[in-house]
Amino acid sequence: MIIDIRGNTGGDSRYWQDFLLPSIIDKPYSTNYYSFIKNGDLNKKVISQEKYKEGVSEFLNESNFSNETKEILSKFDYYTNYPILVNPSEDSIKFKGHIYLLIDSTVYSSAEMLASFCKETKLATLVGSQSKGDGIGTDPLQIDLPNSGYVLRFPKEIGLTESGYINEIEKTNPDINIDSNRYDDIKDQPIIQKIIEIEG
Repeated sequence: MIIDIRGNTGGDSRYWQDFLLPSIIDKPYSTNYYSFIKNGDLNKKVISQEKYKEGVSEFLNESNFSNETKEILSKFDYYTNYPILVNPSEDSIKFKGHIYLLIDSTVYSSAEMLASFCKETKLATLVGSQSKGDGIGTDPLQIDLPNSGYVLRFPKEIGLTESGYINEIEKTNPDINIDSNRYDDIKDQPIIQKIIEIEG
C-alpha cells in the first residue's frame, strides 16, 4: 500500500489519527512526543492549561538524548509529554502488508506529524526526501499587536520525538531517500519504481 503525502503542508492531525490510519491498521500503534516551552508573560496561560512541568534539567539528565539535543533543550523552562495512540477502527481493513509513505520537502505541520508518527512507530516505510519539519506541538500562539491591530501568530514551543529528534531542526528523514518529481506521470516516477522493485 502506498500513501502519498508529498506536497501536503498540513491541516488537522485528527484526519490521520481518527480516520485514515484507523481504517487501515490491524493493531494499535503509539509513541510519545515531548514539548518544551520557555517562561514568559505570553506563555503563562499555555503553561498552566497544557500542564507543563518544571524539572527540565532532571528530565534531560535521565534521558538518552544526544548531548547536542540536551544542550538546546536546556534553554527551556518547562516540558510536557503527550502520548499518541492510534487504534484500528471496527471497520478497519486490517491491512497486513507493507505500507509505504511518500514524503518530500514540502511535508509540514500536521502532515509532518503523520510522517514522524509512521517513522517512530515503524508503521510505514518512508520513501522520498527529507520533510520540512515542525510537526510536533500544538497550534501557534496568536496575539493582537496593540498599535497596528495586526495579529501575530508564532510557534510557542519546540517538539521532540520519543527517539530524541528535535523535529523543527532535524525534520523527518525517509528510510529510502529518492528524489522524485510528484508532477511526473506516476508510473514513470523513480519513487514508485523503487517500491515496485522492493515488492518484487
